[in-house]
Amino acid sequence: LCYSLSAFHPAETPAAPAAAAQYTPQRNCPHIVVRMPALTPTMDARTISKWNVSEGESFAAGDSLAVIDTVKASMDFETHDDGIVAKLLVDTGSGDVGVGVPVMVTVEL
Repeated sequence: LCYSLSAFHPAETPAAPAAAAQYTPQRNCPHIVVRMPALTPTMDARTISKWNVSEGESFAAGDSLAVIDTVKASMDFETHDDGIVAKLLVDTGSGDVGVGVPVMVTVEL
């Protein structure tokens, strides 16, 4: 894999988990910082109840990356692309994570 973890830096938003970090890819490898999606129009912060992928694991378009608990239901967080999980930034059950807060880093296959 062509990624490396740089020093941990807390995210600038108050809802950011302590593990939110800044990453620098090696050799300019394409990477994507995946942020907490707004799964409903009124969603502002929710909990990741389960990761369906682990670090170093590949995934394909349509796969469920995680289960996110909302006020009324648990919803799958599905991907639209193929890739590899470089780093999970939020622990399972770590409390409310704000919409737009980084939750994972992926790299292209």
